[in-house]
Amino acid sequence: MRERVLTEDTMRAITLFEGITNVRVKDCIEFEARLVYIVEPGALAKAIGRKGRNLTRMREIVKKRVQVVEWNQDVEQFIRRVFNEYGVQKVVFEDRGESKHATVYVDPEKKASAIGKNGANLKISHEVISSYFEDIKSINIG
Repeated sequence: MRERVLTEDTMRAITLFEGITNVRVKDCIEFEARLVYIVEPGALAKAIGRKGRNLTRMREIVKKRVQVVEWNQDVEQFIRRVFNEYGVQKVVFEDRGESKHATVYVDPEKKASAIGKNGANLKISHEVISSYFEDIKSINIG
């Protein structure tokens, strides 16, 4: 895992999330239009809240999209969790020398959303994944 320095804004976002959800945050990765919270295994449902109330409340406060990902030390499982909302069908890895490439196959109807406008969602997902698994140098959607 790469070391990152958390900004004051990110620390505030973590404190806010933990206060609303009563779930300990493992990490928070902040983007211009999105906050991605990594939570410990088994804490996802509590973090989201009944009928998504916690996420709705967070979105209203931070005025950004909020994504919660349950941590897993297995790279394939973590990738599946990052792309969960797009209906992951399978993840295929390809070794490219000292690095790995991952192709994530998602529900065909959600493929465009997984990529996002100008590749924004794919870039964010790759940054989240590569924060923990540095050998994953590239990801594409199949």
